Amino acid sequence: SPASADEAERKAALDVFLLDSGEPGATPQVIAAARQFLREHPSSPLRAEVSMKLGEMLYRQGDYVGARSVFTDIGTNFADSPFAEKAQFLAAESAARSLTPNGREDAV
Repeated sequence: SPASADEAERKAALDVFLLDSGEPGATPQVIAAARQFLREHPSSPLRAEVSMKLGEMLYRQGDYVGARSVFTDIGTNFADSPFAEKAQFLAAESAARSLTPNGREDAV
């Protein structure tokens, strides 16, 4: 649970979310911070939340293949998470937008 995350983890996760100003120029910074968090805190209880933000930022940036990978990972590895269902939906949305030969078929 988020309560079991230590203070440094909580601060690092919060920083990811605070970097998201909604402006397109902030997206690369949010992606970098999320990836750094996931690298530095591999067993954090906040992984699902930060992964969801990473997937959303990749999607916003137009990296639908990357977003799909992140969302699929959330649906698989955090199936009990409150983010799992939304992640599965967004994985399908990403597949549909990816313009890969199997993307639309996989989305269905």
